[in-house]
Amino acid sequence: MRGKHIIWDNILSTLTIPNDSKVLDLGTGHGLVLLKFASRLSENGHATGIDLWRNQDQSNNSIENTQNIIKSYHLDKVASVQTANMLDLPFKNNQYDFVVTSLALHNIKPATARKAALNEATRVLKSAGTLVIVDTGHKKKEYLSILQSNGFMIQEQKTYGIIGWWSGPWMSTYAIIATAPTKHPLNKR
Repeated sequence: MRGKHIIWDNILSTLTIPNDSKVLDLGTGHGLVLLKFASRLSENGHATGIDLWRNQDQSNNSIENTQNIIKSYHLDKVASVQTANMLDLPFKNNQYDFVVTSLALHNIKPATARKAALNEATRVLKSAGTLVIVDTGHKKKEYLSILQSNGFMIQEQKTYGIIGWWSGPWMSTYAIIATAPTKHPLNKR
């Protein structure tokens, strides 16, 4: 868990996050990333976390648990969670300044479903919005290919060392930071 904090603190130090931003966290779990974004927002901004709340993905994973965590940090005016599936997001096109996902995308199978999830993230992301993927496994090239085909500009791709090992050096954590095109193909304007 310490590694995940370090990775996201590193990423957040590179981003400019206006305090009125709208943020969507895909696969929010216990809300670590959601809280990191929410703590940078004013009451004019909002961070929304979605999850299917399955214990097989994370222990004690429930909407009630995460709502209580948000309240314990006094961020319930700028952060909320709901049940939703990354494959069919219940949000309008062009709604979010930031769409982020942390160690969740690899849980979606098969590859066509991961592509659908990234297409949904693209759809709800504003033009020139920022998509941040932190994940593990051997899917980095797959994600980069999908993003590039959707017209994203890859701002950074980084593989983390020992702080991101989950089972050993063969399973490292990586981050992709990408900017959506001004007019992207999945979000008709």
